[in-house]
Amino acid sequence: MLLLLGMGALFRLFRTQLPMWFSAGAVWFVMASGLLAFYGPNYLVNAGALGLVFAGWWTAYRWSETGLRLNGRLGLMLLSLTMAVLLRPTMALGWIPLFIASIGIRHKARWMLACVIPLFIGAAYAWWTKGVNAANESTYFLTTIRPIWLSEDPGQIWKSFREDVLRQW
Repeated sequence: MLLLLGMGALFRLFRTQLPMWFSAGAVWFVMASGLLAFYGPNYLVNAGALGLVFAGWWTAYRWSETGLRLNGRLGLMLLSLTMAVLLRPTMALGWIPLFIASIGIRHKARWMLACVIPLFIGAAYAWWTKGVNAANESTYFLTTIRPIWLSEDPGQIWKSFREDVLRQW
């Protein structure tokens, strides 16, 4: 759902500069990319986070049209970009176009602050989760699941998998 929201936002963003068919074609190329072919139809957060980045771009553009006033568009921009970086920290790469866009913005300090706030929240969250993981000797957040190569007895795990799980299939 978030991916479709993002694609709609990307279409609207392209539509501000391009004719409708070029905008639709650009969104189609994004949807047909290898990244979305792999991540789109599964339950991983990558596609949803990418959709939120696109929604953040659209709301950032709309916010810039208001002269960077404090309004709901700023709130939507902060919300979508913050959720994107919380879902998938590597989506911080989506800030590169926002920082490039700051070249044409009059109120650069306000723009940069609005762009950095979600990154700061994402970095604080990542720092906190690493602390929780270290305190609980966990590899994955809020779980005790560890990769098989870090287990005390990988042979026992393989034996359990063969005898318990494979037998049920």
